[in-house]
Amino acid sequence: MIETGARSFVSLRLPDNTAISLPPGTRVRVERLRRTLLAQSVERRFVVQKGQASGIVTPMTDPHSTFEFLTPRAITSVRGTRFRTSYDPASGATKVEVSEGKVAFREAREGEQSVAAGFGTSDALAAPVPLLAPPDLASPDRSQTGEKLAFVARPVAGAARYRFQIARDAGFLDVLDEAYAPTPQAEFPDLPRGTYFVRLAAIDDHDLEGLASTYSFERRRSRLRTSLEESRAGRYRQFLFRWQAPDAPNASFRFQLSRGADGSAPLVDQTGLTGDAFVITDLAAGTYYWRVMSIEAADGQVYTKWSSTNELRVGTVK
Repeated sequence: MIETGARSFVSLRLPDNTAISLPPGTRVRVERLRRTLLAQSVERRFVVQKGQASGIVTPMTDPHSTFEFLTPRAITSVRGTRFRTSYDPASGATKVEVSEGKVAFREAREGEQSVAAGFGTSDALAAPVPLLAPPDLASPDRSQTGEKLAFVARPVAGAARYRFQIARDAGFLDVLDEAYAPTPQAEFPDLPRGTYFVRLAAIDDHDLEGLASTYSFERRRSRLRTSLEESRAGRYRQFLFRWQAPDAPNASFRFQLSRGADGSAPLVDQTGLTGDAFVITDLAAGTYYWRVMSIEAADGQVYTKWSSTNELRVGTVK
């Protein structure tokens, strides 16, 4: 018996490279893994008691070999395909969605349905229905530099909700987190720097999960803290602008000071700074706005991030 808890994921890889992935809230019993020595045929049977199981099944050349996912209501048989099956013990509903190949879905009362790639069905449907199209991620080239990971997709017609998953690998065998959302956007907690993958799919009114799209993204947390100190040097006032970039120890910086809150027409625009401070002496009375950009080169790319804009009010010296 294999059971996954909240935010827990398990992937099994069989000797022929067939892979089975179990997301959170799933309970699966491995009922049979057997090879017949005389015929060299293989029998594999998994019982989904709760939750969902995804399979990437290596094509079987032996006609007597079998691969089955069972639920209390139905049997899904495959010979080599990418598919997903799920069972909800509260409602008793069994569903299957196929993204590659074909499966046989047998429900005791209704007989067998042949489900081809791009279709899904359940024990409540008389025939398979087309799966929703994969969502397109907005700004797919944007690095994730915020405190949390945030993804926004373009809406899919017919979608009732959306599913987002984060993984270390493009095959999603090493899944880290997932989220369901009523709108095509989701947030995830912080992750260490590195390259990750996000997979997203739309779910229709039959609760069938549509075809998925997968994108790679860079996680580059770029915290940028700023502060300001004022002192006197003789009869002049000095303003010491400071910053800290704990996630980018080798970054350079750009400092801007302007009269406008939008940073336009800067009075000071200093680039190539390698320290953590910039000094301006004897500013005239008035209101100013300042900000700092971190600039970091890594893996053949340049990553930049502006700090928030800070207001500075300089009074008249008395």
